Amino acid sequence: MNVKMVIAALLLILCASMGYAQATREQIEQYITGMEQRIEHQGARVKSVTDQMLSLDADIESSAGQIVKMLSTSRDSEDSKRRIVRQKQDAIEGLKKSIEAYFRERERRLNSLIGAAQIGAGTSMEEEELEKDVAMLDERIEKRVDQIMAISKSLTSQQSFESVRRYQDWDTDYTRETREYKHQKSVASK
Repeated sequence: MNVKMVIAALLLILCASMGYAQATREQIEQYITGMEQRIEHQGARVKSVTDQMLSLDADIESSAGQIVKMLSTSRDSEDSKRRIVRQKQDAIEGLKKSIEAYFRERERRLNSLIGAAQIGAGTSMEEEELEKDVAMLDERIEKRVDQIMAISKSLTSQQSFESVRRYQDWDTDYTRETREYKHQKSVASK
């Protein structure tokens, strides 16, 4: 069914319900033209906002990837104490929350898809869009899991510090544990 025909039918019903005996054909065509222009304008606005949201999403994904890469290559040291470990743990918690949000949205989209299929109300385009959304959310969930794994691996890996310093006096060889090694042992035990 053509959009013009739908608008014309609605306009005729509206005119009849408001008590207008008859609207001229010219008035109806002017109204339809005005409505089409408004629809086109709103469509352009929706496209603009959609493009901005997709661009923002890409920026956020890029930034998140850079942060994860930086955190997964950072190591705790004597100077930083446990700051880096806490930052990594905070990042992991944030990634877990994003997985939960993606999962909730995925379930919402799946329920819409199932509901539309059951009642036969959804068009194939709408169903395809929902399926694409679910696939994109699945990819994001997998990506977040991979990012959590990358950060977790850097948390559990042992840094190799020289554990013992050796020095000699004239008669005796001395050995003692280094500060970095002691710090690493304390971090690992917490």
